[in-house]
Amino acid sequence: MKDLHATLHLEHERLKETHGYCADVLATLREPFLVLGADLVVRSANRAFYTSFHTTRAETEGHRVGEVADGQWNSPALRSMLEGVIKEGRSFQDFAIENDAAGAGSRPMVINAQRVYREGGHSELILVGIEDVTTRNLAQKLLKNSELRYRRLFEAAEDAILIL
Repeated sequence: MKDLHATLHLEHERLKETHGYCADVLATLREPFLVLGADLVVRSANRAFYTSFHTTRAETEGHRVGEVADGQWNSPALRSMLEGVIKEGRSFQDFAIENDAAGAGSRPMVINAQRVYREGGHSELILVGIEDVTTRNLAQKLLKNSELRYRRLFEAAEDAILIL
């Protein structure tokens, strides 16, 4: 009995260490990140999520994802995709969504999600990575406009232009 207690204590310590390691990895990420339960309730979020969406741990953890950050994530399309992750085990990458942030306007987001199932643990989780692509989209638009301006400049030139 004493050996069983010692083994369980060691396993408990290993689990605590692993949990701490995973929490540290998630905290290091620059991009917003969520861990959801199979019921789509937020189990945890990283600092980047709280900062990006102007919310707190108390307002996030333990709430359904659609209720978080004043309902910014209340999207039927996103909910359907996340339910598919749990029910059908399919992950998804680069799911585009417009996030309507209170006071910040609409921002384009790209979301990736992956199901994590632990054998014997009877627990399913969904890991959700979120990328705000507002800046990237703006840079692409500016580049396209710049290319268009230069193309028109060359097409409108009456004299031949030679580029070496």
